[in-house]
Amino acid sequence: MECKTWEEQKNVECNFRVLADVPKVKMSRIHPLQQKAVKRIHDAIEWDERVAAIVLFGSSVNLRCTIHSDLDLVVRLRPEFVNNETKNEVSEKIQEACGWNADVLWYDRICNSKNLMNNVLKGVQIL
Repeated sequence: MECKTWEEQKNVECNFRVLADVPKVKMSRIHPLQQKAVKRIHDAIEWDERVAAIVLFGSSVNLRCTIHSDLDLVVRLRPEFVNNETKNEVSEKIQEACGWNADVLWYDRICNSKNLMNNVLKGVQIL
């Protein structure tokens, strides 16, 4: 059995056992340690009309996830809601849903960062 480096592990697309099902979300791509938190985030934000999309990326979608891993999220707001007040409110809803264990990034601030966007594109859309 070949052992992958830490860097190689982040590029492996995994299929995990589903412990918390969310319709229309590929929960099998999310590490089981993070699935319940993802479900809580989804449930908290699902009907928020200000949010266009949320993508989970990073260690939560590969073999590098541990009990100490946080949730790396990119949130895309609808254009008419891109402002600091909305970002603060949405961020607080997300953090409360996952026990203040998320790193929330905003699409409008990272969309020009090629390296970061490449990592985000390997993620899973949860909303």
